[in-house]
Amino acid sequence: MTDRDYKKLLRLSTMAAFLLIAGTSEDQITQAILKRVEAVAKGQRSLDSVGKSTMEEASIILDLSAGAVPGLLRHLAKPSGDWKARFWVVDMLGYVGGTAAVHDLYKVAVSAGEKRETRKQACKSLRMIAEREPGDAGQILEKVRRAEKIISLSRF
Repeated sequence: MTDRDYKKLLRLSTMAAFLLIAGTSEDQITQAILKRVEAVAKGQRSLDSVGKSTMEEASIILDLSAGAVPGLLRHLAKPSGDWKARFWVVDMLGYVGGTAAVHDLYKVAVSAGEKRETRKQACKSLRMIAEREPGDAGQILEKVRRAEKIISLSRF
């Protein structure tokens, strides 16, 4: 990361704080971010390029932390959308989601309708949540084991 990239991330963190102070709700910010991620994902061919092109958006979601979770979960509940954007949401939930995200991530992990990459990322995100939620870790990790078995048996 260059000095310029670092300053850009700091400025965006300040932007998120400014928007919150100005009265913009966390949900409104999250929805705007997700629209931008969808647009970027449609224009990119690879997950890597989507990730690089949405570092600013990821920074804001990380700043919002748990406040972004309801919007991320609503986005995940919609069956439409670019698969790379869905992957991005699943990835972000690994960082900011808690036990409230476990059920939805598990559904993604076991869904034959999801891309294999997204399903595997859902398992990784569940593991990340389990690390932060020691009281629920056993149940979460059991879901991960079941999901990984289902994924390994699937053809795609």
